[in-house]
Amino acid sequence: MEQPTFAIYLRTDVNWTQLTEENFLDQRDSQSSVIPYRPQRLRPILRGIQVWNQLFRMNYFEYRQRLKDIAVLSRSHIRGIDLVIRNRHRAPNLSNMGQRSFLLPCDDDDWYAPHVVERLLSVAESCGGVICWKDAKVCFTHPRVKRGDPNSPLFVRSSGPRGVKTNSYAVSNAAYSSCPPQLRGLFLDRHDRVHKIVANNCNGATLLPIDEVLSFTYKSPASITCIRNMTSEQRLRDLVPLIRDASPSLTKEVEWARPYAEMVAELNQELVHGIRSNGSGEPVNRQLNGSAPRVPARHAELINLLIDRFKYDSYLEIGCAGNRTFSKIDVPDKVGVDPHKGGTLRTTSDAFFQENRRKFDLVFIDGLHHREQVMRDIQNAVNCLTPRGTILVHDCLPKTERHQLRKKQRGSWTGDVWKAIVDLRRQDDLDICVFDGCWGMGAIKVRRNAAPFEEDIPLNWETFLSSRDDMLRVVNWQRYWDFLSAHPAAPETTACDSQYAVEMT
Repeated sequence: MEQPTFAIYLRTDVNWTQLTEENFLDQRDSQSSVIPYRPQRLRPILRGIQVWNQLFRMNYFEYRQRLKDIAVLSRSHIRGIDLVIRNRHRAPNLSNMGQRSFLLPCDDDDWYAPHVVERLLSVAESCGGVICWKDAKVCFTHPRVKRGDPNSPLFVRSSGPRGVKTNSYAVSNAAYSSCPPQLRGLFLDRHDRVHKIVANNCNGATLLPIDEVLSFTYKSPASITCIRNMTSEQRLRDLVPLIRDASPSLTKEVEWARPYAEMVAELNQELVHGIRSNGSGEPVNRQLNGSAPRVPARHAELINLLIDRFKYDSYLEIGCAGNRTFSKIDVPDKVGVDPHKGGTLRTTSDAFFQENRRKFDLVFIDGLHHREQVMRDIQNAVNCLTPRGTILVHDCLPKTERHQLRKKQRGSWTGDVWKAIVDLRRQDDLDICVFDGCWGMGAIKVRRNAAPFEEDIPLNWETFLSSRDDMLRVVNWQRYWDFLSAHPAAPETTACDSQYAVEMT
């Protein structure tokens, strides 16, 4: 019987030692095996790298290379691997490998159990296309770990007909060959598409699950999904105790990963002991306006803080919904607009703005949660805002896909307000950020846009999950307060962290 061939397929094989901040955006010129991201996708990652290199003495690229070296050691211990494909652009012609041969797609920092090939061989004869298995993942930024949960940051994830994980599947040549040519790249590169491709596009292929942990994903603080959200040094500093103190308690089924986990733990200790002593805790070239007041628990409290801090005298609320917020606002001159109940005027926002001739210091928009209506409300509010005024927009951060549906939902509902914010972040004359609290409180100042969102991507739930912070410029409370306290930037003002390219008082 034909003996299967087993090959590791590296989705990328970056030589991190050759990269610098200066050539990162042009990495395709010097690297033969990288995912061809557009510069718009790479810029947020580069900003995170700059924040990293400001905080840690261990350069980001050195840290990534050392993580990769640990993964290379892991792969060298696999018994029975025939070859490793390092260049994604030169994937082999699988027909030359035999119908019962297999590719194991992975990233360059993933680990495998030494016996993974032996285990695959034991079921290869009964495999109908793709073999998948359980995957272990360490993630220090998981919400459970960040909340201080004493449990290990180790998560064991199952794979099966409903989906496979990053590096927890092997594709047979039979399945690969039956897949349409235009989908073969996705078969190897996109683990989230594998189960659908097998079900819909591979004639007779099936997924065969193995109830055993055969691979390990270490989601480091330097991973792309993590580093692209490191918009300030403080955000990265907040991870230091987790990186330093949290260590995975390996169960018996992942005992094989202990040597590599211990190497990573030693690497992380070296990393956190090399924090720069002169670090300011803030982004480069940025000065704080002073400590913010305590974080507000409700959006009415946030509104009153602004009224008190900036001595606002007039307030307009669009969408009063029975005065749940309007009645709590402490300002003598306030106008509330709602077509159904609450406020002071029973009319629609469109009709109000058409007749209005007044100016307001603070406008709070919480009306119909449809993208186009929110856009009109904001644009109309800009025209009736005082020079030092602020526009607040509620419900910019849905917590589930259901929350952001256009059809009004029972209970909490944000609609697609967030899409209007992304649209407006492309304009040059509006500066916008969103507080990561109170269901996402957008703040808009009429001044030069210090951080325009330039990437042309579809606005759907998948992109919201993957790019929320970058698309909406989501910030914590201190940075939100600084944004509100800032004077308009001079035209020539620049900063390493473009989120805060404004002069602080």
